[in-house]
Amino acid sequence: MNKKLLHWLALLLIFATGILHYMTAAEAYREARYLGVLFIANFIGSLVAAVGIVRRKLGWGWILGGVIAAGSILGYLQSRTVGMPGMEVETWYDPIGIPALIVETLFLLTLVLARPWSAPVTQPSASSWLRPTDPPVYWSAIALLGIAGFFSLLKAVQIYQVGKDVCGIALAHPSTLFESPTGTKVTLVSALFFIAFLLSLFAAYGIWRRQFWAGWANGVFIPLIAFFGAYQSRMAEVPEILVTDWWDPAGLAILLGGCFLFILFVSKPWAEILNKNSSTPPESRQPVLLASLVVLVITVGVFSYQLGAAKAGVQHPLPAKVISNDTLEQEYGIRLTLVGVTAAGGMVDVRYRVVDPVKAAKLIDPNEGGIMPMVYVGSGDVMLMPDMHMREQQLVAGRVYFVLIPNAQNAVKRGTVVTVVFGNVAVEPTLAQ
Repeated sequence: MNKKLLHWLALLLIFATGILHYMTAAEAYREARYLGVLFIANFIGSLVAAVGIVRRKLGWGWILGGVIAAGSILGYLQSRTVGMPGMEVETWYDPIGIPALIVETLFLLTLVLARPWSAPVTQPSASSWLRPTDPPVYWSAIALLGIAGFFSLLKAVQIYQVGKDVCGIALAHPSTLFESPTGTKVTLVSALFFIAFLLSLFAAYGIWRRQFWAGWANGVFIPLIAFFGAYQSRMAEVPEILVTDWWDPAGLAILLGGCFLFILFVSKPWAEILNKNSSTPPESRQPVLLASLVVLVITVGVFSYQLGAAKAGVQHPLPAKVISNDTLEQEYGIRLTLVGVTAAGGMVDVRYRVVDPVKAAKLIDPNEGGIMPMVYVGSGDVMLMPDMHMREQQLVAGRVYFVLIPNAQNAVKRGTVVTVVFGNVAVEPTLAQ
């Protein structure tokens, strides 16, 4: 079979493997944090392997791609047989998992047919490489940066709108940007995506002017900033700004930025700079690429560590069962209607409506004789609960009940992310009013 055809087929298959895992990374993160991080690592590793295949590298090209494909297949089989750690066994059919399984299997088949280990490892001639000044590479890089910048700006505007609606922040009144902790978080996350937008314009202009440092080098930071902004949107714990799906503007900006990085590593625009400043042979410039990969791996490692340590040290861990307000109504017959700050900030007012008294009876505290909601601030660093005994409640359908909870340490303010807990059931985070 044509070796060149197999070469480009393998390139497309390993690239598709990374894209499919990137598309499901947010969903996997919601199920298990480590799994989402692994999916992102799969995406980054697939990009590296694709670059290695283009450069005819056996180790970090073909072999790395084979390890990623085989590991992905084994992970899919484990999740459908014995289950992944901390997760239940999943069904075999998955609208993205099955195509990914097919693509990974085809890549392994292509690897066997191409037999890259049997061919001498040679460096292709300079004329066979895509150069940064070639029109397809040149305009593709500019277009990717421009579109990534557009999605970054769109996400920045979305987050700013949330800040206006929830916290009342406004650029016309700078003092409102940092009046509350939630307003500060929203402002900083929005600023990250706006910086990515400005940098994308600057980098696209630099590439158009044929400048490496102002163009290509600055473009490297765009997907990193967008990824960091998406990470901070989760750490901010403001539900309205969370990046939870790959088609979110922030997710699309990261995806396009990853495609830009692929073009960057394939076209090697830094080679011209090295040719001007050094007379060493091309083989000795390999540390430049390796250093970039090391920085990327360290960055991913730092993010992974922060994701794992974010919940560490929580004094009052949230219950394992977290449900939506709609599910609370369907399963337990009550609906949370309000969490607000009252009495000049000294009390937290929690209100809920009883829809089905029979179902609501399952949430009655046997010691108190009534439904006793508790308020968790953030990730459980502070837990607020009523300090008085509750009288026995007569649950009446359609009646709204309220509980006043002391606001210890003034922990809850307008716009603070809180989680209301009924017994061992937690309701999805909401914003205090």
